[in-house]
Amino acid sequence: EFSPPYADVDARVFFHRSITGINDVASMRGFTIGAKDGSACAAWLEERGIKTLRRFPTSDAVVEAARAREVPLFCLDSPTAQYFLSKLNLTEEFRQTAPLYSTRFHWAVTKGQTELRDFVESGFRQVSADELKDIDARWLGSPVPVSIAARYWAYLAFEVPEGAAGLAM
Repeated sequence: EFSPPYADVDARVFFHRSITGINDVASMRGFTIGAKDGSACAAWLEERGIKTLRRFPTSDAVVEAARAREVPLFCLDSPTAQYFLSKLNLTEEFRQTAPLYSTRFHWAVTKGQTELRDFVESGFRQVSADELKDIDARWLGSPVPVSIAARYWAYLAFEVPEGAAGLAM
């Protein structure tokens, strides 16, 4: 039993930075594309004629296969891919396409458990917008503030350490 949707999520194809020109389904043809078995991403690509999918049991297995260069491209929802790419220190190694599609996230309980779904949903309705923002901040963290004023960055960019000119020769 599914809840009402609570978040929009984009799905994208991710690819190693050494590969160029991946920007639509036609440009993906001929590449093996990793995807989680049973995922909406795999189904979306198959519906558009992609036959070279390699399925993995979990999302992290998909990203691990891309890291090992077993698949040159992979398809996942953006937050999941970004999480595993960050966890594995691969954010500089991979690029992403524009969103293939957007979907809505739902939470769910076991089929037939409508009373439980309604109970949980009523609890969620009691959480205020400010409380949700606080939960997001604790879960997602806060941006790291830049302690140097923006106007000084140009000076730092052109600063040459003393003695560095002699090292360049």
